[in-house]
Amino acid sequence: MIFSHTGWVGWHGGEVLSEKVCAQEIGDVVEGIDVVSQENIEDTHHTYESYPTIPGADALTTALEDAVSPVADRFRETENTVTDAGVPELTVSWDLVGASPDTVGVRLAFAEHGGDAFDGRAETWWYDVASGDVLPATALLDTDALAELFERIEEVASDNSRIDQQMLEEHLAGETESLHSLAFTTEGDLWVEFDRAQVSHDNTPIGIAVSADGVLSDFGDLAKESAMTPTDPAIAVPEPSPENSDTASADGSGEVIVQDGGSVDCSSARCIALTFDDGPVEGTNALLDVLASRGVKATFFMVGTNVEANPDVVARIHNEGHALGNHTMDHPQLTRLDEASIRDEIESTNDLIEAATGERSVLLRPPYGATNDTVSAVAADLGMAQILWDVDPEDWKDHDSAIVTERVESHAHDGAIILSHDIHETTRNAYAGIIDNLLGQGYTLVTVPELFGELTPGQKYFNR
Repeated sequence: MIFSHTGWVGWHGGEVLSEKVCAQEIGDVVEGIDVVSQENIEDTHHTYESYPTIPGADALTTALEDAVSPVADRFRETENTVTDAGVPELTVSWDLVGASPDTVGVRLAFAEHGGDAFDGRAETWWYDVASGDVLPATALLDTDALAELFERIEEVASDNSRIDQQMLEEHLAGETESLHSLAFTTEGDLWVEFDRAQVSHDNTPIGIAVSADGVLSDFGDLAKESAMTPTDPAIAVPEPSPENSDTASADGSGEVIVQDGGSVDCSSARCIALTFDDGPVEGTNALLDVLASRGVKATFFMVGTNVEANPDVVARIHNEGHALGNHTMDHPQLTRLDEASIRDEIESTNDLIEAATGERSVLLRPPYGATNDTVSAVAADLGMAQILWDVDPEDWKDHDSAIVTERVESHAHDGAIILSHDIHETTRNAYAGIIDNLLGQGYTLVTVPELFGELTPGQKYFNR
């Protein structure tokens, strides 16, 4: 059995709910899986949402989107009060908790910080391959055995000092209404996960393992098998149309400027570092095609869950000479976390990058650019420089290639670090023209290490 980084983290408190819950390393299980990611960086709130797309399981993708979008929309509309605790923040992350030709299971984790308040919860969705139906967590249960299940939950909970027995009884009185997230442990037990403050006064979610014997539905038995012995669902799917990788010249002449290879001295050359955040996704390959056609190298700051889903793209980034950057495992605002949680977010991602490329990243980009003394100290201890930026086209805001192009080109300058996001197709489509124009103006496009020559661990860099 293969597990995710250290268990299920991602609650902005860093607590591992269980290191024994089945959570597959995605890229090794499901062929062709991809990730939908969206980031919003307003002054009054930050949001980062991520969920997977399973080839052929369009209904599952729609269900995950329908689960995430209303939460994100509501958060952006209502959480706009900045306090001493920081900017209101929503992070939606995910794990694959089952995969087989019969069923696929996905766990969504929602962590909300609104002003001084915190809310954390999880939902697990299960896809029935045969019927094409998306089912809630409660579909795993035999409705005739609920009384037995609740007895087991109460018995296990009685030994857990963090669980308030009265709160638990009140929630179980509503029968299955409180059971949003059900999965399986490596021993085959049923993992029952409760939201933050649902059955406890603690500020962290709680999960408990109970025997699954005799309480599962027929579908639940299939889901258990998909968690215990994961295999590729291999759902039939039409051959996708490739994304338009525009490698033609910006002026339509068909002639592309190709940057000279070899070493460059940015103390004398006019250098710019292109950097891309939040990927990789399958569409990152189209951007890599553009960079390769022009002999240009860039720096990719990657989110760990996307590295898990796309290790082949990470390997290509490395093999084609681009710099490997770390953008944390789940994209939380690191300044909200304690030292141990910060370290886990960074090291878990570096473990995945190393597994895909044989190298660990020495470049950290804290999500939202949020850093403090603790983040700097952890980065220094891990031998990583903090790479920020000074040109931001806000490509997440407009999703318009022309606007991205204008903003990058109007603010480009010698020594700049340009921030963009390879998760957006409109951004990827903009970069053929952007690169042509920058090269035509005499700039040399380099990686972050090439821009500076030498980087000091822990130090923050905005430009040269």
